[in-house]
Amino acid sequence: NESFTGRMRWIEGYGLVQKLLGKKEFNNFDILQDEANMLQYSNFYVDPNEKTQGYALLLKKFADRYEKNGTKVFFVSPPSKYVPTQTHLEPGLIGNDPTQIMDELFMNLDRLGVANIDYRYLLDDEMIKYTDAFFRTDHHWKIPTAFLAFQDLVSFINAHTDFNLDPTGYYRDLNSYESVVYPNLMVGTMARRTGVLYAPAEDFEAYFPKFKANIDRYSESSGEPLERKGDIQDTLYAKQALSLAEEDPYSNTPYDLYLNGIEPHEKIENQSLQDGKKILFLRDSYFSPILAFLAPTVKSISSYWVLETSMEGKLIQDLQETHYDAIVIEIYPYNLNDEGFAVIRDLVEGTE
Repeated sequence: NESFTGRMRWIEGYGLVQKLLGKKEFNNFDILQDEANMLQYSNFYVDPNEKTQGYALLLKKFADRYEKNGTKVFFVSPPSKYVPTQTHLEPGLIGNDPTQIMDELFMNLDRLGVANIDYRYLLDDEMIKYTDAFFRTDHHWKIPTAFLAFQDLVSFINAHTDFNLDPTGYYRDLNSYESVVYPNLMVGTMARRTGVLYAPAEDFEAYFPKFKANIDRYSESSGEPLERKGDIQDTLYAKQALSLAEEDPYSNTPYDLYLNGIEPHEKIENQSLQDGKKILFLRDSYFSPILAFLAPTVKSISSYWVLETSMEGKLIQDLQETHYDAIVIEIYPYNLNDEGFAVIRDLVEGTE
C-alpha cells in the first residue's frame, strides 16, 4: 500500500529481520538474493510461451512494411539480470529466467531475416559479468554497460546500412566523456521493495559528455509537454535526478539522469548536425542512456514507450508524415509478451 503511513519504516524493519535470519528470499519469494548479493526476480510458476514464433512473424511483417519504403528495421533486446551460467541461488530458489523465450525469438528472427542484436553476448565471461553489468539493487544495466551497448548499436547499424554514423568514432570514445561516481546514491526499484537494511545502497557511475552539442528536445507525457533547448547537458541530462535521489532514495532514482528515465514520447533534434539520419525508437527505459549517447551522431530521434498506449495515435500519425531512415524496436526480456508487442501488432494490422 503506497499510502500506508510509515510504509518504508515497516519495510526496513521487516528487511532487517530477514537479514538477521539470513533469508535469501524476501516477502514470500517476491525478491531473491543470489550468492553474489544481487537482487533477482523469482518465478515459481513458469508457463511456456507458445507465441514466440508469432512475435517473430509480427516483427517480420513490420520490417517488410517499412523496409519497402527504404526504412531499415532492427530489433534489439537487452540481457536479463538472471544469467543461467553466472547466477547462483540457494537450492530451492528459482529465478526468473527468460532464456528459452529469448533463444526462440532470436532463432526465429534469424530464420526470417530480421536484423537483430541479442545483447546477451555482452555478458560473456570474457567481456563483462552480470555482477558488473547490472545494478545490485535494480533490474537496469549500469551506465558503463549501456555505453557498451551504444557502441555496439552504432557499429551494427553502420554494418547494415550506409549511414556511417559517428565516422571518426569520437562519440564512441570513452575519452570524450567524464566519468563521475556518486557513492551510495543508487537505491534501485528492487531495493525499494526490500529496504536498504536488507540490500544496501550502491554507487552510481555516470558519463557526462565533454563536448558541446546544440539540442532541441520535446517531451510529451500525461502532463504538460516540456520543451528544452540548449547544450546537450542541459537538455538530455536531468541532473536534478541526482539531487532528488539523494533527498529521497525511496522515491527517486539517479538512473533518471538520462532523459528523465522515460517519457511516453520524445523528439530530439540535433541542431549541430545539419545532414544526419532520422531514427525512430520503440523502446523502454533500458534505452534512455543509449539515446542520450546516440543523439550527437544523428539529426533526429523520435522515441515512443512501447508499453504506453496513450501515444499510439501520435505514433501512427508520425509514421504517416515522416520518413525515417531507421526504426529500432527494443523490448526488455520480461516484456516479450502480448503487452510488449501490442503496439507492433496494432501497427502491422493497421497496414494490412
